[in-house]
Amino acid sequence: DHLEANKIISAHQFGYTKSSNTELAVAHILSDVYKGVDIGYATSLTCLDLSAAFDCVIHSILINKLKKLKIPTAFLSIFVSYFQNRVQFVKIIV
Repeated sequence: DHLEANKIISAHQFGYTKSSNTELAVAHILSDVYKGVDIGYATSLTCLDLSAAFDCVIHSILINKLKKLKIPTAFLSIFVSYFQNRVQFVKIIV
C-alpha cells in the first residue's frame, strides 16, 4: 500500500500487487511483442528467473534503500529480522 500510495512502485510491476497476476503480465508482454512484429521491428523476448534474487542482494544496501523510500518501521523491521544471522551451506553426501 505504501509503495502504491507514494507512486514508488512501477506500473510494470505485476508480482505482489493488487489486481495483478501472471496472466496479466504475460498478456502485457505478448501485446508488446505483437505490436513490434506488426510494425516490422525485429522482436525478441528474454526471460530471467529471479526467484533467488534475495540470495544475491547485499542486505545492508537493501535496508538502506528501503529506509530512503520511507518504508514504515514496522515493515522494515520484518526485513531486518529476516536478514539477521542468516547462513546458508551446501552439504555433499558421497
